[in-house]
Amino acid sequence: MAQQVQEMIYLDKLEDEKEIARTYRIYSTLLPCDGKVKATLYINAENEEDLRKVFKTLKGIYNSIYLKIGGKLIHGEPEGGREQGDEFSTVQYLTFDVGESSGEMEIVVDHPNYKVSVKLPEDLAKKLVEEAKEPCQKYKL
Repeated sequence: MAQQVQEMIYLDKLEDEKEIARTYRIYSTLLPCDGKVKATLYINAENEEDLRKVFKTLKGIYNSIYLKIGGKLIHGEPEGGREQGDEFSTVQYLTFDVGESSGEMEIVVDHPNYKVSVKLPEDLAKKLVEEAKEPCQKYKL
């Protein structure tokens, strides 16, 4: 993810040190660190009708997503402020406090209208836990 932030700075042609620092501060909350894995939930809607169906059937889905690591179920904490009555953002940032957990990793969605689980490849699970163990960095300028 750190490389993605660097790529955004490069593609946006940011040169001003304050703008670069601002961009890092904004996106650093999405970087795994201090025992936390970060994830982005994206709900695809093909058109306005599909979006209305999503709003009707998947309300509260943010609170239905977990990481299962070595048999331990870890709830994904959604970023606040994205629920708005009967509508919600189709992009949500989730934080999973994995602490010292390790082992096989699975994404679990347990919503009344949508249930699925997907096992992550072993190398990806290992990398996520390694990155989560890094201390959070503070970006200043």
